[in-house]
Amino acid sequence: MKTKNWLSGVLIALSACSRFFPHPYNLSPILPATWLVGSKGIASKISSIASMVLVLLFTDILLNYYVYDMGNPFLYMTSATFIFTYLGHLSAWAVGTALLSKTSFVRITGAAVGGSIAFFLLSNLGVYLEVYNLKPLWNVYLDGLPFYKNTLIGNILFSYLFFGIYSIAFKEQKETISI
Repeated sequence: MKTKNWLSGVLIALSACSRFFPHPYNLSPILPATWLVGSKGIASKISSIASMVLVLLFTDILLNYYVYDMGNPFLYMTSATFIFTYLGHLSAWAVGTALLSKTSFVRITGAAVGGSIAFFLLSNLGVYLEVYNLKPLWNVYLDGLPFYKNTLIGNILFSYLFFGIYSIAFKEQKETISI
């Protein structure tokens, strides 16, 4: 189990670091990395959630202070957008963890799509509550579709990549490749 924790930690650290490099909006490995930890790497669900939230908080603080120059990065943490974005991450983690108790191509794809939908719906609801509250809710979802496309592509791509690495590292090809 220590080796699995180590590999999961490395994949999460690399995912966290990737947030600081230029990339298309929402095309990030952070959600698939947390699913991996939730379903395979760390046995305790509380440790899995705590690792995900701590990585997101740490990188959000650094991004909001140094990259986006928002002044006090902690002000963002009181916004509806922040709260619902984190709820979106938690819901995507729950979808991924539930579907990936056993890994297969279909389950990995389902986790990537289902987690993307859950994240999209909740994070955009936060944007609506904070910014769009005078317009219909569907406007924020329409405005968020370009971001959803990148979320979906990133989640599918990085889920296959991370579970492929995990499968090779622990010789779980038979379980992972099954349909």
